Amino acid sequence: MNKHFNKILFISFYLLCNLEANVQLIKKENNDSNTTLLVIAGIHGNEPGSYFAASILATHYNIKTKNLWVVPNLNKDSIRANKRGIHGDISRKFLTLKRNNPHKDIIEEIKKLILSKNVSLVLNLHDSHGFYRKEFQGSIFNPNAWGQTCVIDQCKLDQNQAFGNLNKIASTVKKNLNLNLLQKHHAFDVRNTKTKFEDEAMQLSLTYFAVTNNKPAFAIESSKNLSSLSQKVYYQLLAIEEFMNIMDIAFTRNFNLKEKSIQKIIQSYGEIRINDNIRLKLSNIKNKLSFVPIELGINKFKFTNLLGDIQKTKNKYFVFIGNKLVTTLKPQYFQIEKIVQKI
Repeated sequence: MNKHFNKILFISFYLLCNLEANVQLIKKENNDSNTTLLVIAGIHGNEPGSYFAASILATHYNIKTKNLWVVPNLNKDSIRANKRGIHGDISRKFLTLKRNNPHKDIIEEIKKLILSKNVSLVLNLHDSHGFYRKEFQGSIFNPNAWGQTCVIDQCKLDQNQAFGNLNKIASTVKKNLNLNLLQKHHAFDVRNTKTKFEDEAMQLSLTYFAVTNNKPAFAIESSKNLSSLSQKVYYQLLAIEEFMNIMDIAFTRNFNLKEKSIQKIIQSYGEIRINDNIRLKLSNIKNKLSFVPIELGINKFKFTNLLGDIQKTKNKYFVFIGNKLVTTLKPQYFQIEKIVQKI
């Protein structure tokens, strides 16, 4: 691993740790350009190909020119629950939103990111059912499927802008993806929803919010019918790399873009640190751990994995990496006595 890569990672995690927000944002930036690719994942909690791909992108790629911003896990609660949305569908809340909606803060923050003057192109990552085909070929291969598509809302932006020819870019991505398929039936295609005139549901979406504000935006949909999570992540990363190539974002990665290499990274859960004095390796941990020393009151849990998260109940702590329950901690509570030095 070269020095430049270490520097980028250090800056990224420093920004992450100091971001006082509802949205986890990792920035990998260079000083030579304002061109920025914004990748958003985890809008739906039951689409792990999206957020595992984004996590790998944020931690295993070195961005050598221009800029990459990554939101790896937008909808944390739904990711833990492995459900599309436990408080409704976030992707249908970008047009109007009530003040008391539980997603209000998240939506407002992600809108600000999209509208940032530095953002040049937005990618929204998803997993979806089936394999899109323009003609009906069965229950999985048909025009109603969304899997293995590059989705656009319209052919071009209304105003001239770099990367504004959405159909041309999506067609180029599709062509290059189809040169690197794991199996022939995994073929990608472009799906134009023609949102303004034909799809009222998509008018509420993140990508349509972006394009109506003259921001180039695309959705990448890997198929839920692929045989493994590593295959979903493979196609997500392959698509992201194609967009970086189009944007002239130079990059390297510290692994081979192969299914086995991706599977190994996914299964490497990293570590959790509890209150800076207990460290647990998560990759081979037992399903349950008892008598874990936990403080009464506030505890600090730090993960080396971007998808690490804690769900607390009255008597247990559930440890997640993405939608995967890694272990359950049964605490032994104690209280630290504060020593006051008299002067």
